[in-house]
Amino acid sequence: MSDPVEIRVRLPASQEAARRAWAPEELRKWLAEYAEPFAFWGRHTPWGDEPRQRLLHLGDRTLRFSWKVGTEDTTVEVLFEDGALRLSQTTFDGEENGYPIALVLHVFWAFALGNLVDHLSGRPITPRCDYTRSDLRTEVVIGAPRAEVFASLTESQRFSQWFGITVEIEPYAGGRWAIPDGGPIGTVREVEQGRRLTLQEDSCVSTWDLADDGEGTRLTLALSGYDRPPYTSWTGWLSAVSGLRRYHELDDWRPIWE
Repeated sequence: MSDPVEIRVRLPASQEAARRAWAPEELRKWLAEYAEPFAFWGRHTPWGDEPRQRLLHLGDRTLRFSWKVGTEDTTVEVLFEDGALRLSQTTFDGEENGYPIALVLHVFWAFALGNLVDHLSGRPITPRCDYTRSDLRTEVVIGAPRAEVFASLTESQRFSQWFGITVEIEPYAGGRWAIPDGGPIGTVREVEQGRRLTLQEDSCVSTWDLADDGEGTRLTLALSGYDRPPYTSWTGWLSAVSGLRRYHELDDWRPIWE
């Protein structure tokens, strides 16, 4: 048995507001394409061909449900606190498209809970992963000048601050970039000052294009160079975009993770 997924996130809302966010009509806004009481599925959910969850317990502070991941039963527990939420999920040894199951689930929930934070703040969520598409591309507008956003992608200290873990980057073509704590190590393939950054890693290439959009920045992120869509890597980058938006747009920014 693999170690469970365990995540704690700060929420800009009360315990009751966070609990209400798990109602079907709310889940459809931040988590899944389709939802019914304590079940969710659709193109934004891994193994989302049908509802695979079953309620086990619902209390004032705790939600627990099973989720059949592939052919294995797992258990998700959500603990509601004032200003915070704890989520855990049991996992098992196995892989999905070359990624450990535990990593697939951790990345999925980290991105989803980032969107929950934005939803409870009244902010637009970051576009979700579509597990049915082979073209991996998204576009968001960030409320900050293009030069500031570009600096956040090419300066190691800033990158590490909003990303949440240490990132090392040499911002020139042929430079090295790495996430030392167990993440990818790759090559910087292209830098166009203030406008484009292209990063090579084992499974794919990510291209970050920036353009002015009024007083903000239109960021277009795309993955390429893969044989089959690396949905876990893509979800991880979408989660990064979610964090990048908060970093630039919130006056009282601080990391949402505890």
